[in-house]
Amino acid sequence: MPSKYVKTPGGIFVPGEQYTYESSEIFLSMVQAEYQREIDRASVLDSKLSISVPVISAYFLLIIQDSSVKDLLLSISGNEYSLKIMWTLALYLMVTFTAVCSLLFTVHAVMTRSYEVIDLSVFYAADVLSRPKEQFSAVMSGVYSLAAERNRQQNNRKARDYQLGWIFGTVSLYAYFLYVFFTG
Repeated sequence: MPSKYVKTPGGIFVPGEQYTYESSEIFLSMVQAEYQREIDRASVLDSKLSISVPVISAYFLLIIQDSSVKDLLLSISGNEYSLKIMWTLALYLMVTFTAVCSLLFTVHAVMTRSYEVIDLSVFYAADVLSRPKEQFSAVMSGVYSLAAERNRQQNNRKARDYQLGWIFGTVSLYAYFLYVFFTG
């Protein structure tokens, strides 16, 4: 750490005495709000995922249980591969592949990831609590800022996987409509 910080017996770094931190309380309230926004964002993503997983799973099961592809494969005899059969099989493979990708991305988004929480017991030390309010706010601002940034990264990954799951699901659905059109 830079020399402008002092390590306390509790193992945390606090700003040195040579700085004044008059605006640190304002900054602390800003980073606390950002930290809370990321917690709320995680909650919204979890709600969306709790709806998406059953929908995409049901669609995936519908595709797997489609008996028309079995009938199509059984109807092929010898070297009798028509262009229509090849297109139909290619569409079915595309539908299945994109549905699997959709399901995998959505499940990956649901997988538990650790979010950064603030362990306030670390700050319960006499040398930390005896600091002026502005210095303590500066320390807490750094802690909240770091936690908010880590939670933002987790939420961004979760949101990316959620979006990719729906993109693959939409492509799969359109391909399925084409498949039904060709086999129907």
